[in-house]
Amino acid sequence: MTWPIPSACVLLVLTIGLGLRLRRPRYVGDTPHCRRCGYEVTGNQSGRCPECGNALAGTGTVLGRRARRPVLVPLTLAALAGFAVTATVAGRRVDWYAYRPDGWVVKDLASRDVTLASRAWAELSRRRDGGKLSPAADRSLTELALAAHAKPGSTGASVEGALLNHLYGLHEAGKLTPAQVDRLYQQEVRVVLRARPEVAVGDEVPVEVSVEFRTWFGKTGYRIRSIALAAPAARGRAREVARFGDPPPKLPDHVAPGDYELLAEVEVEADFRRSESSRANYAWKDKVNLVAPVRVVAPAVTDLVKWDDRPKLAPELGRAFRARLSDVPAMGGLVLELSANSPGCDFAFDAVLKVDGREHGVGAFTGKSGRSFSRYYYPKELALPVGRKVDVLLRGSQSAAKTTTDLYRIWKGDIVLENVWSGGRSRENSPGPPK
Repeated sequence: MTWPIPSACVLLVLTIGLGLRLRRPRYVGDTPHCRRCGYEVTGNQSGRCPECGNALAGTGTVLGRRARRPVLVPLTLAALAGFAVTATVAGRRVDWYAYRPDGWVVKDLASRDVTLASRAWAELSRRRDGGKLSPAADRSLTELALAAHAKPGSTGASVEGALLNHLYGLHEAGKLTPAQVDRLYQQEVRVVLRARPEVAVGDEVPVEVSVEFRTWFGKTGYRIRSIALAAPAARGRAREVARFGDPPPKLPDHVAPGDYELLAEVEVEADFRRSESSRANYAWKDKVNLVAPVRVVAPAVTDLVKWDDRPKLAPELGRAFRARLSDVPAMGGLVLELSANSPGCDFAFDAVLKVDGREHGVGAFTGKSGRSFSRYYYPKELALPVGRKVDVLLRGSQSAAKTTTDLYRIWKGDIVLENVWSGGRSRENSPGPPK
């Protein structure tokens, strides 16, 4: 405690004492006076004060009169002035914000005033760390953090990050209620269904589900429980025309050309915690219904995928692709890795292993222009003796493009990646001449 505070307390007591003595001075002399009005009642026979009518019997009369001491006036004023000065100094040294009610401080946290919001957060953190934050204020703080997470920019930028970190810490420590956890993930996780916009009758309908985090990173999972094709009705209620089993669904022949909606029921799981418990269980699970538009065309339509006929891209594409064939016993045998390094156009290939002139298909290899990625294939039925020459043939394929949701124009041509296997050891190829 600093000196102005005790000094102000002493001067306050002194001022009050002097003020009381100045207001009610001591009695001086032995002449009888009326207690109420102070009128002298010497020789009074009526028993009542002629001035105010007060009964003089008993305690109604006092001996002497009140005499004020002139010196008390300046002393009282001096004490009062001293108290005012010391109280002002002391008041400036006290952090009065620390005594502000919890609810008021929480409201200040939502202020657009950066200074006020930062001060409110520092005060709330101090009280929370010291165990002095009321349960009601703690709940309000959690609700404010959830609101800030739902609508970025709704609070000051200076405290938004702190609120999100606080919310993450509560979730990590298991201090959020089930309803709050559900609300948090509903706000955080974005689930999107993508389907190929235009599909011919009898073809498969490529379907992709993406589960994305908006703020944090974590693990996700999903399972498509059902897929149906529905025709939008005039009054807004969809009419189901086909129901499929496991994806990718294949359009039956009875579906007429037209505009439809692909309806999917998906089980979603997500968890962005880093604790040990998050490794075994997901923090959030939910079922969502997703919709994607699909246009069905007649089987005779052949231009759903167009060719990008630019032979001059062949050398560049030959350098953009790599292949590695490895013998990995832990994976059950051979593993083929195909990599794309920012190719200059969209592509869709049928990947083929060419062993001593004989071809063995391994699957589709597709991708978008400018993206880098790797994909793995497991030709377990193929056993390679040591010393045989193995090439990878990437053959342009419109059918492979139709298995994607976003490839509509692909490069026309073939690429040969030579010598991806040599002597029983894994080896990365050097690209051969495009075909």
